[in-house]
Amino acid sequence: MKFNIALTSFALALALSNPVAAETLNNESVLALIDAGLGDEVVIAKIKSSTSNFELSTDTVIKLRQRGVSGQVLAAMITTSAAAAQPEMSLDSPDPMVPHPSGVYLAGKEKMTRIESTTTNQARTSGMLGSILTSGLSGMRIKAGVNGAKADVRTSEARPVFYFYFDQAAQGLGAYGGAVTSPQEFSLIRFETKKDKREAVIGSVGLGGSKAGLRDKDQRDFEVSQIKPGVYKITPTLPLTPGEYGFISGGVGSGANATFRVFDFSIVQ
Repeated sequence: MKFNIALTSFALALALSNPVAAETLNNESVLALIDAGLGDEVVIAKIKSSTSNFELSTDTVIKLRQRGVSGQVLAAMITTSAAAAQPEMSLDSPDPMVPHPSGVYLAGKEKMTRIESTTTNQARTSGMLGSILTSGLSGMRIKAGVNGAKADVRTSEARPVFYFYFDQAAQGLGAYGGAVTSPQEFSLIRFETKKDKREAVIGSVGLGGSKAGLRDKDQRDFEVSQIKPGVYKITPTLPLTPGEYGFISGGVGSGANATFRVFDFSIVQ
């Protein structure tokens, strides 16, 4: 008798230590629920609250409909399967094939670092005194600045790798880059560093007239390769020397009123 009690206790403890595996619904499970006379509301609630592994090819959906599965239940099965098939997004996975929210990322061995965008401001002119003294021969430069002497994102790699993730539905980098659809719409520039800001020349004015746009001497070439729809790998063509840089896109307005979207970073020693 004592042996039976001990054996029963052991069996009970073993059962409690091995909880029942979570149920996974499949096509046959749904058919069983329907054959049991349960209404659509109950079947749909069961689908939404359970893990599932449905087979939903076109032919199978037709056969399920012929077996009496309603359109509402089929829709719930399809929606649940689509949600389960959608890969989870990551903000810092180092694997470029893992989906990331739209934006620009600095690659790393252990993680990616998202670069938050900013907008140029404090447009100003320089060289005004020289222009006055030379009667306009030396010209004036129009500059746009980014607040802060250094970027928040920094790397010691002379040829860092970046990934651009474009939102295919919104056709752009979302709130982080405006309506652009390709890295080719960006320029990679080196900023002039001031005490509390970084500046880029966006135009000039002289005797020959005015000229808008970034200077060639400030721009750096980069290579682009598409690794899957909406995802691009970007690498500077030549090593970057220590300093302040940024991917800059689109000018809105002109002259002193021009603004640009910037994804800034630093190259440190």
